Amino acid sequence: GTNLTHITMQIFNRWGELIFQSDDINEAWDGTLNNKPAQEGVYVFVVNAVNSQGEEIRQIGSVTLLR
Repeated sequence: GTNLTHITMQIFNRWGELIFQSDDINEAWDGTLNNKPAQEGVYVFVVNAVNSQGEEIRQIGSVTLLR
């Protein structure tokens, strides 16, 4: 996104356990869990952000990890 003043990204596994979290817009999940490759499968992401106008933005979706 552009013109964001704050962002938080979370990744959850299929059991709803938080496996990754970042407040840095330049940091991405690299598909690892505890410094080891995560299992293939579907993971849920939640992104909460605030733009320069103070509007809150929330995106929820899924990503499929393939190796």
